[in-house]
Amino acid sequence: MQLIRKIMILLVCLALAWLAGSGWVLISYVYPGFEQLELNHARQNEARVEAAFNVEQRRLRNFITDWAEWDHTYRYLQGRNDSFIVDNLGLQPAEALTDIDIDFMFIYDRQGQLVWGLTVEPESGQPVANDPFFSQPSAGGNHWQQLAQPVYSTGLVRTERGAALIGSGPVVDHNNPVDVAGWMVMGLHVDPAYIARLAARQQADISILPLAETEGGSYQDDTRRVTAKTLTGLDGEPALRVQIVTPRDITAKGKEVIGFSLIGLLLVTAGFLLVLLLLLFRYVARPLQALVDDVMQRAEPDHPGQAAGFRFKAEWKLLHDEYHRMLSRFQQASERIKTLAYRDSLTGLPNRMYFDQLLEETIELAQRRQRGFAVFFIDVDRLKGVNDEYGHRVGDLYLSKVASRMQQCLTRAGLQVCRLAGDEFTVLLPGVERQDRAEGIAERLLDVVSESFQVNESLTLTPSISVGITLYSPGDSAEQLLSKADQAMYRVKRGERGGFEFYGPTAEPAVDETAEA
Repeated sequence: MQLIRKIMILLVCLALAWLAGSGWVLISYVYPGFEQLELNHARQNEARVEAAFNVEQRRLRNFITDWAEWDHTYRYLQGRNDSFIVDNLGLQPAEALTDIDIDFMFIYDRQGQLVWGLTVEPESGQPVANDPFFSQPSAGGNHWQQLAQPVYSTGLVRTERGAALIGSGPVVDHNNPVDVAGWMVMGLHVDPAYIARLAARQQADISILPLAETEGGSYQDDTRRVTAKTLTGLDGEPALRVQIVTPRDITAKGKEVIGFSLIGLLLVTAGFLLVLLLLLFRYVARPLQALVDDVMQRAEPDHPGQAAGFRFKAEWKLLHDEYHRMLSRFQQASERIKTLAYRDSLTGLPNRMYFDQLLEETIELAQRRQRGFAVFFIDVDRLKGVNDEYGHRVGDLYLSKVASRMQQCLTRAGLQVCRLAGDEFTVLLPGVERQDRAEGIAERLLDVVSESFQVNESLTLTPSISVGITLYSPGDSAEQLLSKADQAMYRVKRGERGGFEFYGPTAEPAVDETAEA
């Protein structure tokens, strides 16, 4: 009986240790995983909000580019097109601005005097009688100095009504871009109504905070995680402060899962312990040492202990094998998910997320080792024409084959082509510090891509690409490198296309290819 009592105490201690260890693992490792998932979700909400503002800025940039570089606008400021407003905005310009989701538009002459302007109330769609911020240059203060620049600019500014997202650019003669006739400004008010529309699109809880509260605003409790984000304006000062609320549903579910897991572990352990005790009492007459000897020495098949020993060993081996098989499948699934997250579904190439991460790592390595590299920004020429003439299915086949041909060309050099979006691709060239090396790779790439190929049984096309190249300079950020390569690429597209250019002081800002077409 003393041996049985000791065995019982040992089993109970083992069961308690098992429960304590399992609970510690769940609380120390599993629950923080839920918290990390929730934190990632909150950060994704922040990134989506910031990306939404970036999309609006690009939209304003496209509008400004179209209108400011239009010869009709230039002639209007020269006094040679009096019907400009009616011809382009109609007799009800407020409705026209509302249709394109623009709250205000102002045109100034080269002295900064307002020539024409209109502000629309976002909720009612009615014109505002007077907008003091834009009516005279002096009312705008430093903002006017930021808007009246010989380059296009988009961003946030502070007005008497609050924050506004604006785009501005010089009105120039298409044939003489240095002849500035005035400036055009358009944009929209970032008010609670706009934030509500943004929140609906992003499926997030977003609100505006007072800009004076530059500190605090971020906290969390048992039900929600609140993050305050400050957006900088064109003057480099805070222009808008928003609050993003993320429900703590993930951690709440995690607590529920861990609670049920602990209860389940307790019940399973108690049942398992009970079965062990029943078996112990049932076979108390059997010497424990003899049973151990039977299992270890694998006695004759007709020995009772040997049969039990073999049965238990086979079950534990099966459990061990299944666990490792499940773990292997889980690892394979994780790798598959990672591959899907970093791959473009159409071309099979790495996507924008992969390239951004690779570019940041390359910049960090270049700064540490003081080594340079180059970036290619590639645009497939006339893809829109292929889509319009032959359909998007043919356009997808055409784009996929061009992408495959580029990757096959660069694979020998150990380089990877990434697809940013649409017809835009990028290539990172580590260790390429000289212009002549980049030129050689670009020439070889152009030669390979420009060969005709058969898209399907009845269609043969001759593709071409435009390549913008920039070399890394100390201090360049990822965004600056992409912007430089993009500008160089658009210099090629403004010319004969099907070539390459290096970024230089004469590089022009990128324009919308749809508007160009």
